[in-house]
Amino acid sequence: MYRKLGFKPGFRVGLVAAPDHYGDLLAGVEGVTFEESRACDLDAIHLFLTGPDDIAQTIAEALPRLRAGGMLWVSWAKKSSPLHGGSPKTTFARRCCRWAGSM
Repeated sequence: MYRKLGFKPGFRVGLVAAPDHYGDLLAGVEGVTFEESRACDLDAIHLFLTGPDDIAQTIAEALPRLRAGGMLWVSWAKKSSPLHGGSPKTTFARRCCRWAGSM
């Protein structure tokens, strides 16, 4: 999965509300440092959301922590997950795009 996310050796990746099994999902990744603190100058940040209501605030807090050209990944729980907040993924996508000025 780390290849799909674009994580490369030497990357510093910030995590926001990552699930406990996140490390298992990235089996095989080498040379990537994961930061759970309020670290800055990050190559990427991976956000995990349970509902669409906190998208704007969470993204606004994350963006200044990225280095220029850094990546922001936003993930949310599948509908079948007990963490799912009840909103369809189109709601998440629309709110992300509206917040970013893309819709």
